[in-house]
Amino acid sequence: MRSRDEADIFTMSPHSPALPRLSVIFPTLNRGAAVGRCLARLAQQSLDPADFEVIVVHDGPDPEGESALANADARLRTASIRAPRRGIAHAKNLAIEAARAPLILSINDDILPEPDFLISHLRAHEELAARGEKPAMVLGYSPFATPPASEQTLFDRLLRETSMIFFYDRMAGAAGTPLAPRDHDWGYRHAWNLNLSVRRADLLAIGGFCPAIANCCYEDIDLAYRASRQLGARVLFRPEARADHDHRYTPEAYFTREWRLGYSAFGLAHAAPQTAREVLGRDVTSPAELAYARAFVEREGPSEAAWLAGFAPIATTLARGVSEEAWPALRSALWAGQVMLKRLAFRRGLLAAAGESQRREDRPHGLFHPR
Repeated sequence: MRSRDEADIFTMSPHSPALPRLSVIFPTLNRGAAVGRCLARLAQQSLDPADFEVIVVHDGPDPEGESALANADARLRTASIRAPRRGIAHAKNLAIEAARAPLILSINDDILPEPDFLISHLRAHEELAARGEKPAMVLGYSPFATPPASEQTLFDRLLRETSMIFFYDRMAGAAGTPLAPRDHDWGYRHAWNLNLSVRRADLLAIGGFCPAIANCCYEDIDLAYRASRQLGARVLFRPEARADHDHRYTPEAYFTREWRLGYSAFGLAHAAPQTAREVLGRDVTSPAELAYARAFVEREGPSEAAWLAGFAPIATTLARGVSEEAWPALRSALWAGQVMLKRLAFRRGLLAAAGESQRREDRPHGLFHPR
């Protein structure tokens, strides 16, 4: 991968030189509160602290994150990497290179691991090895955390119960019970790095993450796509490796994310064209596709305000005021209401990236989100 450079500064807390069994890695930037909560949960794991290390990569100047790490529980074996801002894929590669354990667990800085989170990932890989099976990518369970009842909106519930962002609703029941056999291969599209463990040797064998995919949201799918094709790696779901995702979206934030997905899709097509064609089903950088996107925005854009006016009041309604009998119909209406809005946001992001690419030839292939 060769991601290290002289601008990177690597420090580690003074612990035993004995090698850990598991390296937990995550990039972060200006999210000190989330980092602090995540580290506090990692300090409460049933796995012996001597058996794992936590490697945090600061993707740019990050006094908040560094402060959270400095104040972490002294039992944790922690490492900190200060990196120039080059994007999430480059940051993860730095962590992989620094890792000392044979197993890498990639997480988000805003998950809340349950006590058996780490040991469940270890056991999953040990079970595969004991059966002589080919190594796999192990996906844990990270549904959206439930807000307090006094704050939870219908939009919060919609995100948690549908496939608007992740597909956990297709993989597990309400209590986390798996909906398919344990050996079911869910495929590379389900290898989300907010909660995914992979052997370090396998990551190195495929060259790690593609650093040109500078933005978030596609770097993990590209990695999993290459692992599945080059190594035959499956994606296995282990709901017992649970860490709720403490990330709350408003409707506005959700549609901003869709804009970023469109923006990042243009970069993905340049950085990893084979993956992009597989994931997106077309060449989003082609003149025909960009012309279609412009026509779509021009045709549907004038209706956006009316769609939002119908969607937002329902989405922001408090969930506790809605009966269980009324919820299915409302869920269907909300799902339908967001479809055109997200399509508009995606295509606007795609067009923004295309325009910026023409103006700025010095940008990395994956582009950076300009906001």
